[in-house]
Amino acid sequence: MLGFIEKELLQIRSNLKTIFVILILYGLLAFEGNNIFSFLPPFISVMLLMGNSSYDGVNNWDSYAISLPNGRKNVVRAKYISALIVVLAIVLLVLMFGGIVYLIKPDSLSLKEMVLSTLLSGLAALILFCFCYPLVFKFGIEKARIALFVVIMALVLGSVFIFGFIAKVIPEVLLNFIIKYIWIIGCGVIALIIWGSYLLSMKIYSKREF
Repeated sequence: MLGFIEKELLQIRSNLKTIFVILILYGLLAFEGNNIFSFLPPFISVMLLMGNSSYDGVNNWDSYAISLPNGRKNVVRAKYISALIVVLAIVLLVLMFGGIVYLIKPDSLSLKEMVLSTLLSGLAALILFCFCYPLVFKFGIEKARIALFVVIMALVLGSVFIFGFIAKVIPEVLLNFIIKYIWIIGCGVIALIIWGSYLLSMKIYSKREF
């Protein structure tokens, strides 16, 4: 199991320079009052971990991995655990770079806004992976790219519609309660989504033939 996770993280190591270049470039934009770099976690995380899936396909990793004891289970577990590690690491890096920008030029960004937007984008990255991995395990990385684009568009449009609908329908008292405990409720919902996605991926991958 640990070997599978180590393999995922070692594949990412070759892209570390690219990550720092991206962070530095967006950090420079932050000096001009642009807080867009706070939304980097989904972009960088997907780039890294989907890149891992591409490498796996090119090198026929799955055919080898499933021949090992508990190979199928460990492949799925390693993907999800690696996603959690990578998203957390990217969020911490972005916060670190944002803190440096704030210390150098405090008036360039709002520290509270930067921290909040970075954390929210980290949660968004986790939700994105919950949709990514079942698609990758079902169709393979190449076909999953197209399906993923459709899913992202549906999520964005669906979120706008759902939040607008909730704001109109839910009583103000209940809405205020949700807003007050949004982090607790949000983390609980995301934990359930991750668990459901993991079980679905496990079911799909256990039946997939190579």
